[in-house]
Amino acid sequence: MNITRTLVIGRINLSSAKYLTNYNRVNYYSKNTKTQRKKQPHEAKVQAKWLGKNRGQLIVEENTDKHIAERQIVDPVWLMDEYKIQDFKIEDAIDFHKEFARPEMLNNIDGFLNVRFLLDMRAKKKLKFMDSFKSTVYYPHFFADGYKKEVIAICKNDAEIEAARNAGALLAGYSEILQKFEKGEISDQSFDFLVCTPETFPDVMLLKKKIHKDKLPSIKTNTVTENIGQIVERFHLSKDYEASKTSDSQAILKTRIGPLNFETNKLVENLGALIEKVKTHKKNAEDTFITSCVLFAPPSTEKFRVDISRFMEVKNEEEEYKESLEQ
Repeated sequence: MNITRTLVIGRINLSSAKYLTNYNRVNYYSKNTKTQRKKQPHEAKVQAKWLGKNRGQLIVEENTDKHIAERQIVDPVWLMDEYKIQDFKIEDAIDFHKEFARPEMLNNIDGFLNVRFLLDMRAKKKLKFMDSFKSTVYYPHFFADGYKKEVIAICKNDAEIEAARNAGALLAGYSEILQKFEKGEISDQSFDFLVCTPETFPDVMLLKKKIHKDKLPSIKTNTVTENIGQIVERFHLSKDYEASKTSDSQAILKTRIGPLNFETNKLVENLGALIEKVKTHKKNAEDTFITSCVLFAPPSTEKFRVDISRFMEVKNEEEEYKESLEQ
């Protein structure tokens, strides 16, 4: 009697021809539309029949039996159903995706590396859950993906106006910009962020009926600051992310962290910056908020769950104070 068991291989021979798949090149540099900005990265689906049998790392969030979770892998080849899903080192997973993107394989070295977080949306109180959220992140290593953030800066000082323009502001000034808002010449759809200095903040608040409440400057959102040039650059080069709930207690967040032709350490640092920002949405349980992290890079169907414990350590007040002084 023949018994077929699902196998998973510890280290894949990336040069094997059987891993080649047919695909269409994705135009990542599409128009900067509202729909495109909100669109989450696409995950390539398995099409070949043989891939459907060897699931590999495609199923990454599943409940593992207690006895299976205790078993330790000692061989380079093991039965997937008999052992828990393995967490790869971040650097190894990135290198795997770079190997798949080589010209002789998928030829996608200019494509993007994407991340998928599984989030625990349970609140501090029982039967209470967090809502879906969206925000922006400023990566330490910028990459162009065709999407631009438009920032309007309201400031009086000539030096501040010049700094805002050099940082990429769509408009920078004082009275002339306030007049355009008053006349309705600037719509909410024409910009993404409105920033100002503490000196001009009272004047901006007089126009709160002309500006959408989500785009009004606020100290909490760091859009009221004296370092106008620095904040304009951060918002201008920032990237969107959004968490979508799949159930009351869980949500999935997908976004890009950089192109595959980036150096591995730059992609790791961008991932760390994203994790630190996402953790701010649940300050009462930062270390358990992100329950799973998966790296994927379409058109490859491979997905690798990675160990992010290095970024999940909760910092004490002394460490946070030292970091604030360095910044």
